[in-house]
Amino acid sequence: MDNGNKVIMKNGLLSLSDWLEFTLKTGFDETSPAPYTYALDLMGYSVDEFTFQPFGGFGYHEKIVRRVGSGEIKVYYHGSVPGMGIHVVISSSCMDDVLKHYRDAHSSATPFSDFAYEMADLDSTVFLDFLAMICEFGSVTRLDIAIDDIGACYFTVPEVNQYIESGQYSSRIRHTEYLCSRDNGAVSGDTVYVGKRTSDFMLRVYDKQAEQNKKRAGQELPLIETPWVRWEMELKGDSAVRACEELLSRKSLAAVGVGILAQKIRLIHLDNFRKARCSTLEKWNDFLSNAEKIS
Repeated sequence: MDNGNKVIMKNGLLSLSDWLEFTLKTGFDETSPAPYTYALDLMGYSVDEFTFQPFGGFGYHEKIVRRVGSGEIKVYYHGSVPGMGIHVVISSSCMDDVLKHYRDAHSSATPFSDFAYEMADLDSTVFLDFLAMICEFGSVTRLDIAIDDIGACYFTVPEVNQYIESGQYSSRIRHTEYLCSRDNGAVSGDTVYVGKRTSDFMLRVYDKQAEQNKKRAGQELPLIETPWVRWEMELKGDSAVRACEELLSRKSLAAVGVGILAQKIRLIHLDNFRKARCSTLEKWNDFLSNAEKIS
């Protein structure tokens, strides 16, 4: 069954949820010896699937961790001040594992010796139901939405940087940055940043092929030969909450992802002295499938 956290768009791009953090505040006693069991029950895990660690983080004294491949699911509990609840961090490579456990925990036997997932409604997905559960008992604090251009059919990272450096973009975000890493003089990866890590929104456009091949080379795995550019939006605080609300309202990960990106930045032709009135680059419209802006 498709969990709904990865969606192929009409123009061939892939939209996906790439990172998720949330805090649970109701339904449990945070002062109990093991409040983490509440979070595990909601997600469909058992305690023996996690490992206890003697230190916490984010202002919490303790945490338990589940490792999935190169990623981790972390559950923080016993905050330093009352009311902190339970904080959960799900890294990108763990999203499928979390949604599988949640789906299995909410499936029931059928007359055909099989199990079926009980969706909240016909337009929903496991991913959207999981977000709705979080909103019922707490709130999302960070949500990353990525758009993958496998084949680099629209823009390469150097091309995006060229548009930024030449001023061919319109955005309310002032801070931009370009980082290029090299190995023995050869480019081994590059990234364009729009926004600061400390803000509620930051966009990373980077060479996903180079990033993955660096890992695969260390593991002696075959290298990826296809160019791969990832547009990754990191949403925190109010931006994450609004994105979650839009997802639950529109029931479309693809529409929300490109809609937020369309609101934050626009690649343009410099055909007017005011950037807000400059015409949009045709390829940019194609890239976003003429998406409706979502603030």
